[in-house]
Amino acid sequence: MNDVVVFRSDSFSLENTVVNGMTADLPLGLDLAEDLRGRIARHAPHLRLNEPIWEDWGTVLRVKDGREQYLLEVHWLGFSGVRNLWGIRFARSRGCLLALFGGRTRPEECRPVQAIVAKVLDEDPQFFHQIEWLSQAAYQERF
Repeated sequence: MNDVVVFRSDSFSLENTVVNGMTADLPLGLDLAEDLRGRIARHAPHLRLNEPIWEDWGTVLRVKDGREQYLLEVHWLGFSGVRNLWGIRFARSRGCLLALFGGRTRPEECRPVQAIVAKVLDEDPQFFHQIEWLSQAAYQERF
């Protein structure tokens, strides 16, 4: 496991997302984030999962495990030439000062939530296929 997981799925909308009457210029993955939220909740009912938050590049799903808070950044990777390619980047919420000056979260800090997401993705090969875990550097090189 590493910083980012990419996979293919034909189960989520590739239409430009409309939120609050505004149309994004790409699919934001809101339906994917909602689906993941439900699947993660079934695998780990002790986690607190907030409603997905849409951004102009994708969707953020906040996951809280006790005092630890993780961010799952769900986004479409269709610009890579493959229409049904999706990605999830993992980060640990660190507060304002650490976010500004502390650098990016180390991959090992996100292992607990990554392990749950890995189970979710692996359990349904009809929904999620060609799953690949990448380092941040490998992800940036490819995409």
